[in-house]
Amino acid sequence: MSVNPANWTAEERAAFYARRASRNRALGILLFSLVALFFGITVVRMTGQPLPQHQAGEQAQ
Repeated sequence: MSVNPANWTAEERAAFYARRASRNRALGILLFSLVALFFGITVVRMTGQPLPQHQAGEQAQ
């Protein structure tokens, strides 16, 4: 494969775009997974254990 993309054959160009699409899909899945993980952690922390009684009274005031 030539360094200059203008000199690539149709097969080389197709292979390049296929590799790029594959990497983009992998990065998209990784980013979506991280967002889902952080969202899940946030939801669990916000709906987790209730405050102890001595702190719950302070929060209400």
